[in-house]
Amino acid sequence: MSSAQKLKIRPARAPGSAGPGGSSASATAHADAMAVVTSATRVIYTQSASTLSFEQIYRNAYQLTLARRGDQLCSALIATLSELLKATVDDRLAPLITDLSFPVPSTTSTDADAAPSSTASAWTVASPESLAALGGDQGRLFLATVLGVWDHFVTTMKLVSDVLMYLDKNYLIERRLPTSWEMGLLVFRDHGLRSTSTNVRGALRACLLAQIQADREGLVTDQGLIKRAIAMLVDLGDSAADPLRLRHPTNIFGESLPTTACSVYAADFERAFLASSGLYFARKSTDMLATLDSASYLQRVDEILAHEDARAATGGVHRSTRAALMRTIHDTMLVAHHAHVLAGVVAPLALASAENAVEACLGRAYRLYAQVDGKVGLEVLRKAVVQKIRDIGCAAPVEATIAIGRQGMNGGAAGATEQGDDDEPPAGGTPIGTSAPSSIMSVGSAAGATAPASSSAAAATKPARGRTGTATAGDAPDQASSEALKWVSHVVGVQRLINHVQLRCFASDPLFERGLHDVETVVINHAPRAPEYLALFLDHHLKRSTKQSDADADAAVKNALSVFQFLQQRDEFDRFYSQCLSRRLLRKSSASDEAEQSVIAQLRSMAGAQFTVRMEKMLTDMAMSAEIAADFEVHRRVIVATTDNPLIATGPGLIVNVLTSASWPVGGTASASASALAAAPEGSRAAAELAAGPAAAVVYPDAVRAMMTVFEEYYAKRFSRRVLTWMPSLGTADVTAYYKAKRELSVTTYTMVVLMLFNRHDTWTYEDMLTETGIPAPELKRTLQSVSVGKVALLTKSPMTSKAVNAGDTFTFNASFTHKMTRIKIAAIVGTTRAEGDADRASVHADVDQERRHLVDAAIVRVMKARRRLVHNELVAEVTRIVTPRFICQPTLIKKQIETLIDREFLERSPSDTREYHYVA
Repeated sequence: MSSAQKLKIRPARAPGSAGPGGSSASATAHADAMAVVTSATRVIYTQSASTLSFEQIYRNAYQLTLARRGDQLCSALIATLSELLKATVDDRLAPLITDLSFPVPSTTSTDADAAPSSTASAWTVASPESLAALGGDQGRLFLATVLGVWDHFVTTMKLVSDVLMYLDKNYLIERRLPTSWEMGLLVFRDHGLRSTSTNVRGALRACLLAQIQADREGLVTDQGLIKRAIAMLVDLGDSAADPLRLRHPTNIFGESLPTTACSVYAADFERAFLASSGLYFARKSTDMLATLDSASYLQRVDEILAHEDARAATGGVHRSTRAALMRTIHDTMLVAHHAHVLAGVVAPLALASAENAVEACLGRAYRLYAQVDGKVGLEVLRKAVVQKIRDIGCAAPVEATIAIGRQGMNGGAAGATEQGDDDEPPAGGTPIGTSAPSSIMSVGSAAGATAPASSSAAAATKPARGRTGTATAGDAPDQASSEALKWVSHVVGVQRLINHVQLRCFASDPLFERGLHDVETVVINHAPRAPEYLALFLDHHLKRSTKQSDADADAAVKNALSVFQFLQQRDEFDRFYSQCLSRRLLRKSSASDEAEQSVIAQLRSMAGAQFTVRMEKMLTDMAMSAEIAADFEVHRRVIVATTDNPLIATGPGLIVNVLTSASWPVGGTASASASALAAAPEGSRAAAELAAGPAAAVVYPDAVRAMMTVFEEYYAKRFSRRVLTWMPSLGTADVTAYYKAKRELSVTTYTMVVLMLFNRHDTWTYEDMLTETGIPAPELKRTLQSVSVGKVALLTKSPMTSKAVNAGDTFTFNASFTHKMTRIKIAAIVGTTRAEGDADRASVHADVDQERRHLVDAAIVRVMKARRRLVHNELVAEVTRIVTPRFICQPTLIKKQIETLIDREFLERSPSDTREYHYVA
């Protein structure tokens, strides 16, 4: 080839273009080639492929493709496969279908494009007869036969697609037409599964549904057949695809086929499967609820969900069906019965419930309903649990979970130290017997020795010789304390239940956490006396006389403080707790100073520093009083050594508590008030309170009065310009009484004043004692009850028609009194009647109301001073925010105080808008 020659490549000539008569020859050649391919397809379908030359078949298909006869080849192939498949269906499947009785939609107007839930009424659950047939051997035989036809057809199409590979790559794919394999699937879909002469589609679907129902009923099934049938439906692809414009049938045996894009699996099986599953599980749930309780029902539902989830995971249905199947079970078995089921779930919930049982039941309910779309079930569960816990918490506690001791008669208490009966009278005193005594009572002269007191009195006593024992009924709580112990224990039990279900059952779900937090607040603040109960509970566990270990006391205090976190009326708690704290401090009955300081520190961290200012000042006062008492003892000894006054020289000792007026609570007759001075003979302790008016003019014994004067002179020199007011209601004294044997009596200051009268006369009338002692009538009656009608009858009351002390009653020294103990502790009777307790409580509430008005006034003035002008609603909101840490303020109170401040010219209304206030500078 020379360089001048050019290489020219021409396209191959199409058959029939060469010479005359070529068109007729090519048509014949094309027909022969087409016959070879279709004939080979028939041979392959009859499983005789070994007799064929695949090279020849491939060459003929190649030539047809080059001759642009691909469309004709596809049409011939489809016609051949359709004919072969139809014959197979009629021969192998039609006889089996004739013997089957299977359900079909009950109406021919079913909307095939509708959602599964809307077609549920067109399907029914298999009857026992159908289940035995379709779900048994007949159904398995039909499925096996269908799958045999499918496997044979797939094998045929694999071989056919191999010989038509050139057609697929160079003709069909370029024109975006289905490949030979895909055309085979369309043929099987339209002429095998959806045959118009034999209802293969309905029979296959009925057998699959029956086999799945049989599996759900626990019958023996062939899961392999079911999985293969599902895989076949999935492999058949799109249900409505018609790329070759063959006009597939749209109605088969009265059932409309979907016209929208969806898979054969969805159109021919999934919709019916979900509809029948809905009916099955709806019927199943009704049957289960008739025989199972809620806990067992949810357990069974959990097992069903796990089983159906495993079905989707292992190919029993396609994985795309899992979400819809789970939603169907949720709707039919959970949502449809949520009210009944959840009511049964929370019904057994109680404080005494076993934690494992509660966790299993509520935890499963939460986990199951958390899977439900829309979380409707969770909201219902939350409301049911919250309401149940609210009912439990707001119910009256049946019994306390903390052991409570025996309650003493009339609230009195007696304690004693065992000692011999042959003790001598104190040196320097006059030994008096029971025959003709000139003095039967004397105030002890121990030099400031102190000891713990009972729950009703504070004392300073001299230790006695001999073996010591206690028999104190005063350690038992009174009615209010018993109620407080029960209530707080009940509330703590509710808190533990809430914490358990929140952490272990609801996985700290914020939705449940908010609801349970709110119900905890409601439960704790439901009781009108919640602040008082909480203060009394802490008082009980912070006393030294409570018989419990340090660990138990710490746990009880921790529980009480957890309740305090949710308390709304904290200002009431402040009042009641301050009263209890003052009694513990004045009576030296605290378990330890460290415990008191720890509680106050925790209260400060929860409620702020301002909340505990008075409590901290009370502790400071007691520490200062101890220093004053030590210094006064030195001063007293000097005075005793140098004085000529026999009352002072031989008089009793004195221990005084000096209290700041603004820090100590104002209480009734049985508690210290806002500021106090405590004074008592040496070896005893008395408390002095600063009352709203002048102190009660109690007539003390001369020796005691003389020593009180010494202390007043000492205090005036050390602290000038301070006024002391003696208040004896919380004081105690040690009195030595001479009956058949000497007895050491630890009594209140009022009791000491009364008993010392009997050194003058053996018999006194109530009216005479009221005049001689100056003790207020209510206090005198309680004092006389404690020593005449209690366990320790030092005096004899006449007449004894009742235990109440009335005008005209007489009291006589009980010379025949005996007791196995030498040291006897007699506590004052506190709150002998409900009316007295209610009166004291009403007094506290009155003080709280007054303080609230002052706080609201201060908050209003503070806000208005900063803002200068403000509308009513904004002012109410700001004031509420300020005072909420101490109490829940009602808008009516704020409105009332606004009017008061307007009258007092702190505020004025805007001339242009009556809802706006201006601050008056």
